[in-house]
Amino acid sequence: MPNTMFKKILCLSIILFTFSCKSEGLDIDKAFKKEASVLSYNIKVAKKSYFKGDTIKTAYSIILNKNPLDSLYSYDFKITSNKEIFINYENSLWVFNNVDSSYYKTSKFNSILNELIVPNVAPKDSNSLDSLNTFIIEQNDSIYYLQKNFKDIQDFKNIRFNYSISKEQMQILEISNSMDFQGSNQFFNYNIEDFKINKDDVFPNLKNHLDNLIQSYKPRRLNEKSTPNYPKIIEDHKGVFLNSEQEQLLSSLESEIYVLDYWYLGCYPCLKMIPILNKIEKDYSSSGVNVIGMNIIDSLPKKEDQIKAYTDNNKLNYGLFFTKDSPVDINEFPTLFILNKNLEVLEVFSGYDKDKEQDLRKAIDKHLLKL
Repeated sequence: MPNTMFKKILCLSIILFTFSCKSEGLDIDKAFKKEASVLSYNIKVAKKSYFKGDTIKTAYSIILNKNPLDSLYSYDFKITSNKEIFINYENSLWVFNNVDSSYYKTSKFNSILNELIVPNVAPKDSNSLDSLNTFIIEQNDSIYYLQKNFKDIQDFKNIRFNYSISKEQMQILEISNSMDFQGSNQFFNYNIEDFKINKDDVFPNLKNHLDNLIQSYKPRRLNEKSTPNYPKIIEDHKGVFLNSEQEQLLSSLESEIYVLDYWYLGCYPCLKMIPILNKIEKDYSSSGVNVIGMNIIDSLPKKEDQIKAYTDNNKLNYGLFFTKDSPVDINEFPTLFILNKNLEVLEVFSGYDKDKEQDLRKAIDKHLLKL
């Protein structure tokens, strides 16, 4: 999901939503009472990413306590799902994993958790102004329905946000977003249930609760600035190149240097890397350098038509290799490996940024000089 673009759109929609509500005489300030210190509710989340057929559904139980001293979320909270428990207490986030009974503590901001804190994404007063002529408001006896349609942003089209607000309590019941990207649709839906305010008995003593969980879970030692422990050699393995029906080994290209780009359909940072990789392939292929787009998520031939449309739309000039036998576990996309002809790992880069092309060229030039 294009997180940066999505957040900008979400923030803009919230601003526009606020002003439209005021223009209709809705008192949004009542949506969340400022004097309320304890909130509890459940959220059912449904998300579908671009180029994916499946909708991922997750349920969360959430308890919040207002904490003006918290610099990241403004709330102490306990957020519970089937797999994890998140507790924010004294400006630290504790994450308890129910799968392997481990836990760790972090000071990093978690934008996904922040989106679950409804008061933080609820409409607020703002001095920003924009055209309201595309805002649609409907209502029945108990609910206001609001929709904001946005102009297309480059390849992002049919962008719209929908809100449902209860008339009696002026509380948000549902938030949803939908947009199209290169012929594929992405959406999310937050359904908010069992909303309660000022119920002191529902908020646990977080200090005691933390102590009990720490006794029951084993610590996971994390260095927040560390990089994954990738192997020194990528084991040769079989896969299928796009437009080829036969399996072959990765090493069959017999390159002096391999640039492996791990990507998948629907990964926006991966899409941003394509122009850079096209340039690398064009400028270095005569020197024995091969760029290969490594896909360990999407399957052929099931998604072959989507993948071919993707390559045509973005004018890929390098090969795409599809495999389910990857010897390396990738958790961040894109991740790029620079290998020598023996598949030994020379450099690893993760994510997209504006300096990535320069970094790749420096690394490739350095290793070409050693040949």
